[in-house]
Amino acid sequence: MKLQNGNTHAVIILHEIYGINQHIQTTCDDYFKMGYDVFCPNLINRKSAYTYNEQEKAYINFSEEVFEDSFHQIKELGLQLKNQYQTITVIGYSVGATLAWLLSEIEVFDCIIGYCGSRIRDHLNINPECPTLLIFAKEEVSFNPNTISKELNSKKNTTVIIIEGKHGFMDLHSPNYNNASTEEAKERTTVFLQEQLHK
Repeated sequence: MKLQNGNTHAVIILHEIYGINQHIQTTCDDYFKMGYDVFCPNLINRKSAYTYNEQEKAYINFSEEVFEDSFHQIKELGLQLKNQYQTITVIGYSVGATLAWLLSEIEVFDCIIGYCGSRIRDHLNINPECPTLLIFAKEEVSFNPNTISKELNSKKNTTVIIIEGKHGFMDLHSPNYNNASTEEAKERTTVFLQEQLHK
């Protein structure tokens, strides 16, 4: 998915295990309206997104078939776009946030933003080379974000914010959607982008 209008700033949106679903499509539209050219690669090797009822199947596909290749695919996309845009920001959701975190060590991207990247806890050796914002839901099932936030915040270029809500709180179509927390996350993100890209 590409949305281009000759903007000087680009964002690469990294979807969750489900693929480019309605939540991700809306997110891409929102950033395009904000004045960014948007690139959202389909990383799951199928045309249609998985449904939320197919969570286990989607997870297995992404973790076993897609994850490693996705890292190299996004790195290559960043290299292709580098000379076309003033800045390139990577924005990831859930597993996409973990990918974004891994990509933060590559000196290609200008900003990294990750929402609810629960598997970031498995990659605490990463040291970002660009400004990186990580937003976690306070009520994660698989881990407690507070246990890693101190270590992450001690890293260079890294800001960690923990917001009330459950995993996927920004997805309007998820049962975990939380409007107040979504608005807070969006506001924090807007401030971060303004400070880093539009000085």
